[in-house]
Amino acid sequence: MAIGRTFEESLQKALRMTDMSIKGFEPNNFDPDCSEEELNSYLSVASDRRIYAISLALARGYSVDKIHDLTSIDPWFLYKLKRISDMTAILSEYSAETLLRRRCCRPRSRASPTSRSPAAWTPLRRRCAPCGSR
Repeated sequence: MAIGRTFEESLQKALRMTDMSIKGFEPNNFDPDCSEEELNSYLSVASDRRIYAISLALARGYSVDKIHDLTSIDPWFLYKLKRISDMTAILSEYSAETLLRRRCCRPRSRASPTSRSPAAWTPLRRRCAPCGSR
């Protein structure tokens, strides 16, 4: 079983493997309505839940510099976490159906990596069949 090719991918996998209820770098088990003071206290004290507090802080718009000041975590790691958070925000704009339609229905070249899809993509191909994508 592979770990991952990037830091972001490896971190997501590591978080998912800690507990079945964890979906990845999300504010799991955190009250989204908690006050800024509570969030800052979660950030400033090292614990097993601090990674989820960082996720919530990024979702609320905290800057990497502010999180660095509260946590003393190296900015390199925080920017990597911000990339995950930014991608989550982008993907939340789509539903599964619109994301599949945008991805599947655009023209592909022969050299496209998705034109050489593994057999595991068969269900995805069937979903795209109504729009004529192959």
